[in-house]
Amino acid sequence: MFGVKDKSNIVLVEDPISQHKRLLERRKNSKMEKAAKSISEISLEMPPVGRVEPLITTLMWRNLISQALYQVMVQLVLELRGRSIFHVTNKVKNTIILNSFVLCQVFNELNARELENKNIIKGVGKNRLFIVIVSLTVVLQLVKVEFLKKIPNTERLTWEQWGVCVSIPALSWTIGVLVKCNPLVHKKN
Repeated sequence: MFGVKDKSNIVLVEDPISQHKRLLERRKNSKMEKAAKSISEISLEMPPVGRVEPLITTLMWRNLISQALYQVMVQLVLELRGRSIFHVTNKVKNTIILNSFVLCQVFNELNARELENKNIIKGVGKNRLFIVIVSLTVVLQLVKVEFLKKIPNTERLTWEQWGVCVSIPALSWTIGVLVKCNPLVHKKN
C-alpha cells in the first residue's frame, strides 16, 4: 500500500494471485534460510583441499599406478601373444583386446570408488547414477561387439572368449585388494 496518503479515499486491495505469490515467496525464503542454517551446522568429514595440497593424493596415485601397470601389462600380452594364446584370427584378437580394455575401465570404476576399503561393492546399490552409467557402458559394449561388427571393426565372440574378456578385468579387483593391504603413512604437518 505504498503511495497512499493517510487521508486518501483510495484503498488498494491485493488480488488473490499476488497474495499467493507472496506466500510462496515467503515459504521459499524460509526453506532457504533453514537450508543455510543446516549447512552451517554440518561439520565436514574431510577438510577442504587447499591450494598447496595436491589434487591427486598418495592413495590415488597408489591405486592409479597399480591399475595402470596391470592394464598395460595385460594389453601388451594380448597384443603380442593373443593370437597364439587363444588360437584366433587377428580380428578376434583385436576384439578381445578392445573388449577387455573397456571392461577393465568398468572394473576400475568400481575399484576407484573406495580408495582404502577392500569391500568395493559396499554401497554401490545406493548410487543409482553409478549403476546406470556402468550398466549402460556394459550394454553398449556388448551391442558394439555382437551386433555392430562393421562400425568398430569387431568380430563376434564365443562364450569362452567373453569369459576371458570378463575374467581379465575381474583380476583387477584382486590386485586392488592386494594394493590396499599395503598401508600408506600419511604426513601430518
